[in-house]
Amino acid sequence: MGRKVTVEGECDVTIKRRGKNSLIFLRRVIDQMEIRVESPMNDLETAYVLSGVDVIDTLHKLAPDVIISATQTKVYAVTERKIEHVLREREDEPKIVVDVHTHPLGVAEPSEDDRRNMKKVAEAFRKRIPGVKVYFGVHAFSEEKLGRRREPVARGNRIVWRSLTREHEVAIFDENGRPVVVEIWSDRYS
Repeated sequence: MGRKVTVEGECDVTIKRRGKNSLIFLRRVIDQMEIRVESPMNDLETAYVLSGVDVIDTLHKLAPDVIISATQTKVYAVTERKIEHVLREREDEPKIVVDVHTHPLGVAEPSEDDRRNMKKVAEAFRKRIPGVKVYFGVHAFSEEKLGRRREPVARGNRIVWRSLTREHEVAIFDENGRPVVVEIWSDRYS
């Protein structure tokens, strides 16, 4: 049974649903994620961080001193520098961070190495930002091939879409490697 909400005059209304524990992404952040991986270096793994207070509203493209090296199958980043980068870019401390790395031409699943490092990385974030909720993302994308754009859709712990040139799939996990349900909100609701 639905609820009727009546609002008179001009105001912002926020409706929070109870009982559904999900990580919310603003739609514009997904556009930024797409741009981040569709670059000249897209054959190498890369990393970025997403953050927010109540919802994911910011993408942090990491500075060159954060990512030490990258190959087609691995990316090495200094976690402490990653945290400092996020804190410098935000006016407020985030309550949510998503540490994301890419799998070019791969699958949106963490490798065994990824899984082994998740708890250690989450602890480093919480040590510097007490109370922050830490999640992990794997952003897989296809080889370049022109096609029709498809809007992002949330399916369980995944966001899937198609740009004009690539298929994208981002899967989100907690520090124990368990899937985390995601939602996409239009920016007009933020």
